[in-house]
Amino acid sequence: MHGAWITQAQPVFAPAIAARWQAASQVTAEAAEAARAAQARVSAQVRGLLGEDGVLLLPSAASLAPRRDADPASVDAIRLRTMAITCIAGLAGLPQVSLPVRTAGGDTLGLSLLGPAGSDLALIGLARRLHAQIA
Repeated sequence: MHGAWITQAQPVFAPAIAARWQAASQVTAEAAEAARAAQARVSAQVRGLLGEDGVLLLPSAASLAPRRDADPASVDAIRLRTMAITCIAGLAGLPQVSLPVRTAGGDTLGLSLLGPAGSDLALIGLARRLHAQIA
């Protein structure tokens, strides 16, 4: 989608982002088709688990937010683990909302609610009710 612009404009990216764009530019049509097939399987499985009225609760991130002075490799590792969690809603085409939750130690975590297709407003309502109880 952005490949032509990147090739023409040659913007300067941080090393980790440049590496991801480079990797994306090497994806073959066959690999893209295999990924689309995998996405369809994930979507069907998650939609089947949720049915018409289920809600999936999952963490919004794989860990606490990394420190500002964390080394780029550890930040990228956290990003990859978090993407494995956060991609579920996008792959399945389903609504997801994240609630901030404070731990007993004062850290803030995210709790995600993932709902069935078309449940956007109901999911927001549930999130508001839950947030009022935990805030």
